[in-house]
Amino acid sequence: MLSIAIATYNRADILNFPLESLCQQTASTQDYEILVVDNASTDHTRAVVKHYQTQFPEHQIRYIYEPRPGVSVARNRGWLEARSVYIGYVDDDCKLPENWVGTALSIIKMYSPDAFGGPYFAFYTAEKPRWYKDSYRSKGQHVEEFRPLDKEEILYGPNMVFRVQLLQEVGGFSPDYGPKGSDFFYGEEADLLSRIRQRKPAAAIFFAPQLVVYHLVRPEKMRLPHLLWHQFLLGRTMNRLYPPQKPPGLLRVILKLSIFSLWILADSLLGSLFRNRADYPYIQNYLVEKVSLSIRRLGVVYEQWRLMGL
Repeated sequence: MLSIAIATYNRADILNFPLESLCQQTASTQDYEILVVDNASTDHTRAVVKHYQTQFPEHQIRYIYEPRPGVSVARNRGWLEARSVYIGYVDDDCKLPENWVGTALSIIKMYSPDAFGGPYFAFYTAEKPRWYKDSYRSKGQHVEEFRPLDKEEILYGPNMVFRVQLLQEVGGFSPDYGPKGSDFFYGEEADLLSRIRQRKPAAAIFFAPQLVVYHLVRPEKMRLPHLLWHQFLLGRTMNRLYPPQKPPGLLRVILKLSIFSLWILADSLLGSLFRNRADYPYIQNYLVEKVSLSIRRLGVVYEQWRLMGL
């Protein structure tokens, strides 16, 4: 049997996406359970879960309330509550193909992995801007064969499966990473995979392109400021995950902040004006695909400055 955990916070309006698709799987209802870990929501999340428990009594749907904030805390509660050898994680804004559970169970039966995951592709409930590309919110789409995960690769949060014993042995997800209510940070999957590789170097971890989910891109996430802010937060997260061996001095950090800020301003203005329009048809494409790399570096340096406590 496979346990599938959905960590959710105030997403009652879209929680039907994963629940509906998990209740429409081709796999036997005896082969999987659905765990909805409510991370202290203040909306009607519990009522939504109750509706599905009533509508699909043949399914094993469990509602679990976790009062401590943080997606990492909620995911840990998931494996602590799981009744299966394996636990899968999907996001509360995902849709799953009807064969998702069957595919996961086949991989488990064939390879007996310690962990595996697959790609996610964007889907929409509102019209997207002309400049917006599906690739901005899709991951793993270029991998075509089932294979072991490369040394520096990670599994993607909306679509991953772990052996519960492995999570027990490494302590699960670190609460230092991942979103906590309105406090948004990243890195929970990268941190977990790093600790697994350090403590369990022989762990069998795979990428499975056949294990697909579809990830909702809400209208606010198709806006340019959100995409650039996302890169800034990624930079801050990278500094937490991979801090410099020797902390930089204050003057060096201030100098870097100034240089990156000026470069971003100049590149946004001049680079956008003289961009290759074949590669970047819209200014937004240039900002998202080119300038955002400098914004990510700015996030790294900003986090170094912030950690100085000034």
